[in-house]
Amino acid sequence: MPNTERRLAAVVWLHIGFAATGFGTTLLGCLLPASYSAWNFTDARAGFLFACQFTGVSLGALLEREYESRRRNRIAVLLRESGLPREKTMANFDLKRLLVKAGRQLKALVALPHHNCY
Repeated sequence: MPNTERRLAAVVWLHIGFAATGFGTTLLGCLLPASYSAWNFTDARAGFLFACQFTGVSLGALLEREYESRRRNRIAVLLRESGLPREKTMANFDLKRLLVKAGRQLKALVALPHHNCY
């Protein structure tokens, strides 16, 4: 998947996550009056639910940011340690120099999803 497609997919999932979070917050606000009597809620407990929901969403966003930063750093380290020049890419690799079987295996390997590689 090209880099622009990955970014687009990430932005789409981010928007879906924001919509789900907003929906959850709105739904929680609508259910609180009904749950006061069923669960013996006080105002402090109701506020605690919103605080927990906000903390969970914020922590999730921070963890995702840290994960993405570490993933980029890991890729940079692996590229640096590989010693390959930057201009060596699969786009300019001459598959005709390989045996036919090796060329097919390489094409199949490159077609695998990259997010499972590390």
